[in-house]
Amino acid sequence: MKKTFLILILFFAITKLTAQTKEILELEKKCTTGDNHSCITLAVNLSKDKEKKENGKKAKKIFEKMCNEKHPQSCSFLGTMYIDGIFVKQNYSKGIKLYKKACELNSSFGCRNLARIYYEGKIVKFSVDKVIDYYKKACTLNNSIPYCEDLLYTSSKRLAYIYASSTLGKKREDEKIVLEKVCKTDDAESCYYLFLRYERDKNDIEAKKYLLKTKSLMERDCNKNNANGCAWIGSFYVNNGNKTKALKYFNKAKNLFKKECDDTDLITPCMSHEKLINLEKEVKNSI
Repeated sequence: MKKTFLILILFFAITKLTAQTKEILELEKKCTTGDNHSCITLAVNLSKDKEKKENGKKAKKIFEKMCNEKHPQSCSFLGTMYIDGIFVKQNYSKGIKLYKKACELNSSFGCRNLARIYYEGKIVKFSVDKVIDYYKKACTLNNSIPYCEDLLYTSSKRLAYIYASSTLGKKREDEKIVLEKVCKTDDAESCYYLFLRYERDKNDIEAKKYLLKTKSLMERDCNKNNANGCAWIGSFYVNNGNKTKALKYFNKAKNLFKKECDDTDLITPCMSHEKLINLEKEVKNSI
């Protein structure tokens, strides 16, 4: 019985491998005939296998060729490869340049990534105008894509904070008023910004209040299968010394990102999945 079970496992593994190989060959065939969609799908599938550098080189070559031919989605994917250092040497300048080209070619994905980069202010200097412009263009380009609702939500809620800290003369009280109003709508991120603000101001009572509210809202989001919510809760428990509980949330976030990675052509959830795998290993090794 045990031998039969092992044979069945081997059979299904070989069948799956054969199916994947067949799909790759079929995509390569269609790509050579000028089918752009097949080329993109082929490159994305090749780039998912982080163990095979040869596949990464092939994916990069396809993205480069199609980007040079002004295919926006390819420029976006190639930009992500340079920003995250996937199969290439990390190069923020090159990645941003490719995102800009993608956005100019009307890639909502490229515009969205630029907005995030300018909002975070880590790679480039924070710019209110660019954040707003890129988010608005991303939504305008295609309001039917899965993340457009999130972009609209971001523009109306998260950007309220940006407006408060810029157009109102960077008055800290205005920032707080806007954030408190948005946090009252049960927006987890706005509550988290309030926590960071009060923590920075060393107001422990208010900081704790908004941290606990953020935790409650992130748990709500995680229960609704929001991968980012689960990842945040996992980090919360790591910071509070409960690594066993953290691993539970990291595992759920990892599986949710994996599902999104498998179900879409987006690289971002795939990268988040990989990062969580490494984070899980670090936490396990520290227990």
